[in-house]
Amino acid sequence: MKKKMSKIGQTGFTKKDLVVIAILYLGGTLHLIHTEDIAIKAAGLAPRRFAWEKYPDYINLESVRITLKNEMMDENSRVVGSVKEGWMLSREGMNWCMDKGLLTSHPEVKIAIMDEINRLKKTRAFEKFEVGKGKEISESDVENFFRIDRYFSDRNKRERLTAVINVSIIASELQALVEGLVHRVLPALEVNK
Repeated sequence: MKKKMSKIGQTGFTKKDLVVIAILYLGGTLHLIHTEDIAIKAAGLAPRRFAWEKYPDYINLESVRITLKNEMMDENSRVVGSVKEGWMLSREGMNWCMDKGLLTSHPEVKIAIMDEINRLKKTRAFEKFEVGKGKEISESDVENFFRIDRYFSDRNKRERLTAVINVSIIASELQALVEGLVHRVLPALEVNK
């Protein structure tokens, strides 16, 4: 029995595009997403694109892994993460999704992003920044802004920073503050450049 391809799967998107879209639809703007979840979603978007050759009703997880790794190797990769930790959209991925109008086509993703933007705008760090007192932003304010503390693993810190960077792409009023605070949190780690 042949599965019908979804609208997304019929639009000429590449396999790399499809895994980026899958990450977006699964909430990968704000959280790391497991490779197997991406495989299920990508296969739902374009059933035959990620299938075994001999058994086309089965999802080829290795095909999804390779596609994610290939996307990660691109100079302007739209994803960050790894098979072990999970995957999120990068700044480039967020911009690409916005350019394609994908946020508006998936309202629950936009709602989650707007909730995070609203939370960030209620923090002391944002309030101080808005009134020109950015130099008075304390370490406690920074931790509250990113929702982290000293007990967070580097992986969890990177996830939270990437999430905040991603939402700042939509909320331009957050961008300068985010750029300044990211460097105070993880100066030694690569974070979604």
